[in-house]
Amino acid sequence: MGRQPCDGCGRKVRIGGGISDFWTMKPTATDGMTLEFEDDSEHFLCNECIDQLPDYPDASDVEALERRDVE
Repeated sequence: MGRQPCDGCGRKVRIGGGISDFWTMKPTATDGMTLEFEDDSEHFLCNECIDQLPDYPDASDVEALERRDVE
């Protein structure tokens, strides 16, 4: 299981799949996803940050998300 930092809050987010799931046979969920906005920007965000975005977000909305202490 890998981790990737959220572009919004900075927290490292679990990425499901990969070799660790192969050996355990227990699939793990991914706690975020990469979103592409209408302004052609692309951001990896955790589920909590995605929930805070407005209906039609752009890069400035991602920059406005509150940074958290990195875990």
